[in-house]
Amino acid sequence: MPLYQNILLIAFSLAFILTPLIRVLAFRFNLLDHPKAHGIHSKPVPRIGGIAIYFAFVAGALWQMDLSQQLKGVLVGSTIIFLTGLCDDLFKLKAKVRLLIQIIALAIMMFKYGVVLDIFENKVLNGFFTALGIIGVTNAVNFLDNMDGLATGLVMISSA
Repeated sequence: MPLYQNILLIAFSLAFILTPLIRVLAFRFNLLDHPKAHGIHSKPVPRIGGIAIYFAFVAGALWQMDLSQQLKGVLVGSTIIFLTGLCDDLFKLKAKVRLLIQIIALAIMMFKYGVVLDIFENKVLNGFFTALGIIGVTNAVNFLDNMDGLATGLVMISSA
């Protein structure tokens, strides 16, 4: 089985196994988004589903243990962004704080680990579109995370 099929199988299997476990923990410890007057939910839904997705992603990325400098950067940056999202789920961080931490994670990825697109001849354009992609996708997924399973489903379809 080719490498990418193994990675997909590992990440999918782990997410499939962890998601119901995280759901049980969320209900047990009341880590829930409760219905609000102007909200979309009619019953409580877990706020910490991203934990399963993050660990599935990391397991897939670490499967071969042959980490390039850029993959290390993606793992470091995604860990910072994951922890920020988790803190936001638990403590409701302000948008400015989340954006600042995302920019710090982006800077670490780009300047320490060399995670930069290599599409244009102009390095400034490459850096701009790298930043736009990372910050943009992170916040787009966060905005979509208003319905149980919507963000996960769309990310899964986009990844495929």
